[in-house]
Amino acid sequence: MTRINKTNALHVRTAIVAAIIALTAAAAAPVAAQTTHYARPKADCGGNTPCYAAIQDAINASVNNDTILVLPGMYNEAINYNGKTIELRSTDGPEVTTITAEGLKTRAVDVPAGSGTGTALEGFTITGGVSTAGEIPANTGGGIRVLEATLKVIDCVIENNESTWGGGLAILNEAIVTVESTQLYGNAASSAGGGAIVFSNASAEFTNCLFENNSALFGGGIDVNTTGVVTLDACAFIGNEAESSGGGALVIMNTSAAFTNCLFENNIAELGGGGIHLNQNSIATFDACEFTGNQADSGGGAIFTWITLSEFTNCLFQNNIAESGGGLNLFASGGIFSNTVSVTSSEIVGNSATEEGGGVFIEPGSELNLGTTTVCGNLPANITGVFNDLGDNTIANECPNPADLNDDGVVNVFDLLILLENWGECADPSDCPADLNNDGTVNVFDLLILLENWG
Repeated sequence: MTRINKTNALHVRTAIVAAIIALTAAAAAPVAAQTTHYARPKADCGGNTPCYAAIQDAINASVNNDTILVLPGMYNEAINYNGKTIELRSTDGPEVTTITAEGLKTRAVDVPAGSGTGTALEGFTITGGVSTAGEIPANTGGGIRVLEATLKVIDCVIENNESTWGGGLAILNEAIVTVESTQLYGNAASSAGGGAIVFSNASAEFTNCLFENNSALFGGGIDVNTTGVVTLDACAFIGNEAESSGGGALVIMNTSAAFTNCLFENNIAELGGGGIHLNQNSIATFDACEFTGNQADSGGGAIFTWITLSEFTNCLFQNNIAESGGGLNLFASGGIFSNTVSVTSSEIVGNSATEEGGGVFIEPGSELNLGTTTVCGNLPANITGVFNDLGDNTIANECPNPADLNDDGVVNVFDLLILLENWGECADPSDCPADLNNDGTVNVFDLLILLENWG
């Protein structure tokens, strides 16, 4: 049997007691109080202190975990978080609180390395930023640049900024950014990512955001080229433009991305992908997304894919236009991945092409897996090319009329009676044929749709 040395045991007990005393003292020691700073033009903060006339002065006076509350006003300055983990919030929202770099010839907001989890920007309009000089990362993010840092953007309007890359927002070099309930409007990039760019190992999450009327050579709304993960939920891309290349709404390259409940409407590209250009070894999934009225001068009014793995589930492709593949264009394969696209439980309807594949154009070497999908009313042909039929597809020259609820070929009083019988909230929104506008309720709006299709 091994004998315990009493002297060693005593030393161990003494060390344990000392550690407990040290931990107790540390717990009892007072924690440095977090400070709330205030900013308002003319340093008039209504009695709140400390008060500063400039937001940057408040940032300079802050330390990690402080909060800066900004009262309504126009702040003509460029701000820099200086690597601090702080919350910068307006008290009354972006309608009355603006950070403008107008005339300063620099970006409006810079969040450099050092700003960690808990760093926030909430309730501002960010405008007038310019960042076009030098090389990456200097010429990125006219509105906001996040470089090797963490930031949460909430309820902001990022508008009318410009840069070479990422006119409104640049997320770079292992940055981690979440963007919620924010509008990116009218931003421009002379290269890529008019609204935003996510680049070089960065990760981003966008929720309930609007990208509208942004422009760039490619990726009018967003340019994504990162080994990080990018997700978008309940976002809308409307009227964005790729002026000389592809991806009116966005370009995705070398990236894993997931989209849920997103709208892509009336975006334009000079080349491939009026809505989205999927390129170079990307993996992308789309669930319950809608692509309507997008246009490309080359291929893929809604979607152009090349060397990608992409899946579309419960999606709608409608009234998109291109030279080939009005809805989707699958370009020839090559690279790490084959060009494989899966479309299931979706609708490809009413799209058009000036040359071939009104609904879908499949170039030899690409692969389309199609299942439980309606493809109809596309011109000059629904599908050009060979595809894998997974079953339960409906492919027809003419689309069925959704207002013909009893499928007798005529919309009349019998369909009206069916609609009235189902009036009110749908018990099962996924199985509610009388809900013609798919809003979960059978009401006057569905009645108007039925009457518009009468006969």
